[in-house]
Amino acid sequence: MTGADRPPCSSILIGASVDRVWCEVDRPGHLERFHPFCESNPTFAWTDGDRRDRISYFSGLVLDRTFTSWTPPHGFLLDIGTADGGPTNSVHWYFVSVATDTTRATIAIHRMPGAPASSAGRESLEDYLDSVLLGLRHVVERDEPVTRNQFGSHPMFSPAA
Repeated sequence: MTGADRPPCSSILIGASVDRVWCEVDRPGHLERFHPFCESNPTFAWTDGDRRDRISYFSGLVLDRTFTSWTPPHGFLLDIGTADGGPTNSVHWYFVSVATDTTRATIAIHRMPGAPASSAGRESLEDYLDSVLLGLRHVVERDEPVTRNQFGSHPMFSPAA
């Protein structure tokens, strides 16, 4: 796969065990603590066989997420799209223990034609993913929630206030 063909992706090292990182993403509404562009993250279902929630961004964009695979503490796969049932993107979050107290967290977006954010360039989406992972690291390592645009704004998800 060439650089232009590879999905938008970002990775970060977090100074904590994979189990500690998983504790942050395993809770309902988890994005509200670490996602710097998330205004709210209400949950519709959060059981082993049915995990669904919504992310409302500071820009006004609202997307629904349906988790299609949930593998503690290694990661999950979800479909994200508008509430009207239009096209979705597939997003893969995965966590790898690289040492007792270090985890590599990675997010990759597998974009589908016509789906939300498909018009955004790969670099713009990678900047978005970088901010989300910086937020996750911040919450895990410091145990304090992030603030709006803590790592910079994003024109599609949270313009400068």
